[in-house]
Amino acid sequence: YTSSEAPVTDSFSGDGGISNDIFLSELREKQKQLLSLESSIETSSRTILSKAHQEQTAFATGDHLLRAEHDRNKLAEYNAVQTRLREAELAWQAQLDQDMDAVCDVCGDGEVTPENQIIFCDACNVAVHQRCYGIDAIPSGAYFCHTCTHFEIDKEVSAARRRAGSGPAVKITRPSVVCELCPRRQGAFVEVQCTVATK
Repeated sequence: YTSSEAPVTDSFSGDGGISNDIFLSELREKQKQLLSLESSIETSSRTILSKAHQEQTAFATGDHLLRAEHDRNKLAEYNAVQTRLREAELAWQAQLDQDMDAVCDVCGDGEVTPENQIIFCDACNVAVHQRCYGIDAIPSGAYFCHTCTHFEIDKEVSAARRRAGSGPAVKITRPSVVCELCPRRQGAFVEVQCTVATK
C-alpha cells in the first residue's frame, strides 16, 4: 500500500500553474478514493479470513464429526421406521390373503355373508363360521375358540400380549385334543355333555 499512502505534494513549477493545480486536485481526490477503497477491501478481507479461521477451528475440534454422527443416527432411525412399516404392511397383506383363502374348520366352506362371517381364534388361528360355531355377534376385541377358552390359553395369550406390548405375535401351544366322533386331532372343537360312558 506504499504507493497510495504516500501523500501527494506540490512539486510542480513552471508556466502551467492553473493546469497543475487542477491536476493536483484531481490526483488528491483519486488518492482519497483509493485509500477508501483499500480500507473497505481490508475490512472485507479480515471478515473473510476470520470466517475461514472459524471454519478451520470448528473442523479441527470435531464439530463436523458430531454433526455427521447426528445425521447418521437420524438416517438409521428413519430406515428402522421404514423397515417396520414395510414389515407391518407385508404382515397385513399376508393376513388379508389368509382371510380370503380361509375355509370354516367345521363345514369346510369358505363362503361368507354379512350375517355369517369367518372368525379366527387369536390363539390357535382356527377359522370358523359364526353359525357353525354358535357365535351370535363378532367380538369387538380378541376372540378365542372353545378349546383355547377351556384350557385357559386365552388368559395366557392376553397376559403375554400385555407383557410384550405391540411386539411380535405370541405363540402358544395348546394341549392335544382328540375328537370323540372323528379321528381329528386339531381344528375347531366343542365340549359336549356325554350321557353314555365312552371307552
